Amino acid sequence: MEQTMEEGKNTLEGEHQQELNSIMARHLADMEQTMEEGKNTLEGEHQQELNSIMARHLADMEQTMEEGKNTLEGEHQQELNSIMARHLAENNLYENYCTEKKSQKEILQAELQQRLQAAQPNPPASLIPECPICMESMRPPLQIFTCSNGHLICSICRPRVNMNKCHCEALYVGRATAMEQMVRQILGMM
Repeated sequence: MEQTMEEGKNTLEGEHQQELNSIMARHLADMEQTMEEGKNTLEGEHQQELNSIMARHLADMEQTMEEGKNTLEGEHQQELNSIMARHLAENNLYENYCTEKKSQKEILQAELQQRLQAAQPNPPASLIPECPICMESMRPPLQIFTCSNGHLICSICRPRVNMNKCHCEALYVGRATAMEQMVRQILGMM
């Protein structure tokens, strides 16, 4: 009987061990399933939170960029307005300057006309030099040129002479400004 009891005990222990192993396996499977579900839930929550953070970050970046763009556009517009105002002011100054100079020019031209009209109509012919080529008196606005020997020629005839030489074979060296001034004084145009 002891042997039967021992066999029953061994059988019960075996069955008990099998049942315990079965319970442990089910418990372990349930724990693994619960852990997997928890892991999936946490991953889902983490992904949702990450997506939310990314969306907020993107919205903040867009807002910052829009604010920066608006600030830059405002500064650009202010600078453009400042440049346009300076341009307008400088343009007005230039126009005023041109108007003033034009007025001065008209006054000087009128004065010159008055002086020309007031000049002696027929000064003595012997005082005003004649061009030896065209035989005309050298009155303003003609320019008077001279050779190195002092011979005179008018600005109309100078281009016509051969090889830029005077009848004395000397080269024409430039304008006779002193003679031009003397003619103007004779005519009362100074």
